[in-house]
Amino acid sequence: MQKFKEVLLASKTVSVWGIGYLGYSTILLLQSQGFFVNVYSWDNVTAADIKKGAYPTGKQRNLWSVKDEVPAVDISRLSIKSSPDDLFPSAVHIIALPYIKTDGGEDVLSAIADTFIKNGKRAANSLVIFQAAGVPGGIEGEFIGRIENAKIKCFYASAFRSDWTFEEFFSNEKAVVLSGYSQESLDKVQVFYDALGIKNSSLATLKEAEIYENTKNSIEYVFSAILNQLSLAYPETDITKMVKLLSSLFGLNEAAISVGTSSYRTLNSINHLLMGANNPGMLSIIKESQAVNLSSLLNYADAVKRRGARSVTILGLSVKGDLKDIRLSPSLILAEYFNENGITVFVNDPFFTEKEIKEILPFANFIDIKNGKLITDAVFIMASHKEYRYFTQKDIERLCINNRKIIIDNTGLLKAFRFSSKATYHVPGDGKLQQLG
Repeated sequence: MQKFKEVLLASKTVSVWGIGYLGYSTILLLQSQGFFVNVYSWDNVTAADIKKGAYPTGKQRNLWSVKDEVPAVDISRLSIKSSPDDLFPSAVHIIALPYIKTDGGEDVLSAIADTFIKNGKRAANSLVIFQAAGVPGGIEGEFIGRIENAKIKCFYASAFRSDWTFEEFFSNEKAVVLSGYSQESLDKVQVFYDALGIKNSSLATLKEAEIYENTKNSIEYVFSAILNQLSLAYPETDITKMVKLLSSLFGLNEAAISVGTSSYRTLNSINHLLMGANNPGMLSIIKESQAVNLSSLLNYADAVKRRGARSVTILGLSVKGDLKDIRLSPSLILAEYFNENGITVFVNDPFFTEKEIKEILPFANFIDIKNGKLITDAVFIMASHKEYRYFTQKDIERLCINNRKIIIDNTGLLKAFRFSSKATYHVPGDGKLQQLG
């Protein structure tokens, strides 16, 4: 390991494959520890784009940072290559890409493996570190197997990440879980992470690490399903008070009882586990959690329909506050359900223009919260956007939110406000579900 450490520190140069969120944040981390970074971008990002502030784009900044603040990379210690062939030789290669398809339809891991094979001797003895977990066994099958068949020796390790924002990435004090394809691979990746000053623990194999990472995300989803079931099984009990205690008890991120808990990351992890399992039928609890969270969403939709609502306003399309992200958005499912049942739908999301909303939901009506008023029977507050967090009592009265027949607040943002005696205000899990009828 001393020889590897000497090679690594001789030039302190690392190659990063991809400059999306994973790649960009990895570059920031490496540069903070004095490393020079070579990077290849499949999206044709250039140094000029970064210099003039055109990259990351406004949309990416919004997705990557809660505060919409993206630190600048040091252009003087970054070289964006025009070809992936220019990333060789390097002691360390970090694959900062999820399992995606190239423009030609090829799996990105297979495409990168082909580049390693093409560069043969220059790629030999590299330490290749994967940051995104896919289907368990996928790295060995789609990447390692191809390179080994070409008789090229490399070392393979994982340092999977599940953070979604810069704030989470740079404030995360948990140890990074490392794994290696061999003991020598594991030893090398530990040397590298020690050089970065990042504490770490380890698992024995890449497949174990893939299973671990996907299971960790899936447990959070299953936990949310349990909370949703509790809120429906005990509608007269305030379950929300238990959430923080239960989350800390099991060492989980604090979950939320919600109208159709949904997360692109966690659902992807569930699908990865199901696809990689020899006997997916045994993962019944994980499979059922998907149905549970969907049924929670439809339970609230049915309750509004039973109350005779003829129109509904949905505030927030995004899956998370202060983000422009509709992947697996429960708001879209709600809107489609109401439309199919003849209920008129109005929508507002400060991160989407009226034109964008009409493109996503052609049947929906746009509502301007700055100048308009809510005229619908029911309203769902689905995302904790800052525009909604700034609401005052005067705002909800001006918008007429306070006197809607049904107000379902998936965020809890409005629970301190006063509502009309004719209105039913409900936060999922607050013990007032029976009032919906």
